[in-house]
Amino acid sequence: MHNPDKASKIDTLAQLYAPEDKYKLHYKVVTAQYLVVVLSVVVLFFADHFILPNPQTSDTIIRYQEIISHDQKHLGFRYYTQEGFAFFKSGGFIEDYHITIEHSLIFKNIHKVITPWREHSQGFTSDIKETNFYIIWLLGISSIISILCLLYYKGLSDNGFLNIVLFNSLLVIYVVVFLMMSW
Repeated sequence: MHNPDKASKIDTLAQLYAPEDKYKLHYKVVTAQYLVVVLSVVVLFFADHFILPNPQTSDTIIRYQEIISHDQKHLGFRYYTQEGFAFFKSGGFIEDYHITIEHSLIFKNIHKVITPWREHSQGFTSDIKETNFYIIWLLGISSIISILCLLYYKGLSDNGFLNIVLFNSLLVIYVVVFLMMSW
């Protein structure tokens, strides 16, 4: 057997076991549309957080709960209000029950709690802050990169396509589950 015959047999075997682009061909457009919707929601969230005005609502604290770690260290207080807001304040206690809450317009994410004597914005955590805020940033960046890969990268394999779908889906599931737990 000559080298050209050997090479053609190897090529034939490689074609026989080569995976088809069955997922990418069928679901590329639907996945790109899904990612555009996800990116739109992320942009809406950041517009709500940074651009849209923050209304102030007069409210009353109806309940609070002291948060203590497993080693009996004081972490802070979780407060619940009459208007349905909930927030966590590390450190000191908010003495006054009549407060003003500055929150985002659409998602009602709390930015500040104001009492007649003090403005509480440090050591303060609301629905979407800290780690979850960065997860939403990551979701937005991942959606942009994924859309660009789907539309412009012609050599994308099925494995790469499935990685795009799974990574973005896991981030969306994390954000949705977190939001459902916070309400």
